[in-house]
Amino acid sequence: MIGIDALVVDGAGSDSALDFHNCDARDVVVSVALRRYNAATVRAVELAAAVGMKCIAITDDTLSPTATRSEIALVAATTRTEFFQSTTSVTALVSALVTACSVARPERSKTKLAALESHWTQAQTFFQD
Repeated sequence: MIGIDALVVDGAGSDSALDFHNCDARDVVVSVALRRYNAATVRAVELAAAVGMKCIAITDDTLSPTATRSEIALVAATTRTEFFQSTTSVTALVSALVTACSVARPERSKTKLAALESHWTQAQTFFQD
């Protein structure tokens, strides 16, 4: 969306080893994992580190398995009730990270976003009266 090559590895049927086969030290993986940490996410971080990728963890604890396996840990405070865990702070961290990437290369971001807006207009993606 902002001109950065990105790949979503969600653990839902994806094979991290295959996803990362062309990656190296120039690439970055950002993991999101909260308490009751998904084993596939932890393995993906381990595989990414093994091929030399820089690892950034967005997590709820500096001692989480993804944080301890990453070069950078961004810790988000989460509120947990018995049945529900608020992830508002995680969403804010992801938004801040995307914004920082956009600001780092503003011309590229503007060009890509303008192209996307044009596509959405032509495809009549959004309702208009």
